[in-house]
Amino acid sequence: MKNILYISYDGIEEPLTKSQVLPYLREFSKKGYKICLLTFDKEKSKDKSLIKSKLNNDGIDWNNLRYHKKPTLLAKVFDILIGFLVSTIIIRRKKINLVHARSYVSCLIAYMLKKFSRIPYIFDIRGLLADERVDSGDWLPSSAVYRLTKRIEKTLFKNADFVVVLTKKGKEIIRQNFLCNAKKIEVIPTCVDLNRFTASDKNERNGVFRLVYLGSIGTWYLLNEMLDFYATLKKNVKNAQFVFINQKENKEIIKSLGLEVLNGDDVEIIKSDYESVGSVLKGCTASIFFIKDTFSKKASLPTKFAESLAAGLPIVTNKGIGDLDDLILRYGIGVIVEDFNEKEYKKAISGMLDILKDRNEFLKRKDELLKNFFSLESGVKRYITIYNNLAK
Repeated sequence: MKNILYISYDGIEEPLTKSQVLPYLREFSKKGYKICLLTFDKEKSKDKSLIKSKLNNDGIDWNNLRYHKKPTLLAKVFDILIGFLVSTIIIRRKKINLVHARSYVSCLIAYMLKKFSRIPYIFDIRGLLADERVDSGDWLPSSAVYRLTKRIEKTLFKNADFVVVLTKKGKEIIRQNFLCNAKKIEVIPTCVDLNRFTASDKNERNGVFRLVYLGSIGTWYLLNEMLDFYATLKKNVKNAQFVFINQKENKEIIKSLGLEVLNGDDVEIIKSDYESVGSVLKGCTASIFFIKDTFSKKASLPTKFAESLAAGLPIVTNKGIGDLDDLILRYGIGVIVEDFNEKEYKKAISGMLDILKDRNEFLKRKDELLKNFFSLESGVKRYITIYNNLAK
């Protein structure tokens, strides 16, 4: 039996862990791999023993460390060193054959492990960290922290035995900028468990057109532009409603960004965890997310895309996000907003309504896209191929 150490800098109860880590690990275990999972948790779980028991039943040996936030640099260094020490113990006790590192901090640990234990590692990037910090305005391109991170990034890519990226554009960026062999880079987008997210046979609920935004509102998402789109939608579609779904009820955050100018009946905020979000999405009509069009976002693909699509919702988004322009237009499963103005919003709304007129045809197209690229099954197959080649 081949033994895998999977390192994630996200906590065990975070939404991305539940949607993009644990479903894969359960499937890897079913394929005969012995999985050891190491997470860094921001808060102590009240149900740690229960979680550990459930994961053990799924064939996952869960180990966790505390995530440290401040002071930023020292906290990261401390987490990396402790992560390295604990991982070294796991490697010796569990006879690990391969380290699967999710994102940069985890990969630094994997790199150190390779230097000391000669165990191969997969660098599973979720985005281009240094460039994301520049694009968000947190770092300057001339800053020491940016230059240092880029040097570390180059080392991680150079020493990785395999690299997993979210988009074809991201693969090309890595191949060109880090001189990686294209044969050592695999595109595996943010996939979705099609058993958990299923589509309704209706476009609307109780005659209401429910435009939904799924997830937290952070640095990259253009809330004001989405609100402007909704205002245009409401002028053109009767009974339109804007629905926000997230795990934390962001009423105050949303209000501070101008939502108070809308009528109370226009907006619904739903607090939902990963386990129930699929059923909530089924009651919606279309999914929207506008994201800043930056260099780093070429390597990004939001999880909400596949989850919304699997729930049977056409997608409304803006141009320049990963491979979405090509996929949305090729499969006809949504609309691309070329610019943030009322003219473009009206054009997109018209295109979205056309898609909704023939729901059966839309469902066929979205099923084809999900099966080929975004199903959990397709993602597992690609990961297993990599595992089989590296875990000797």
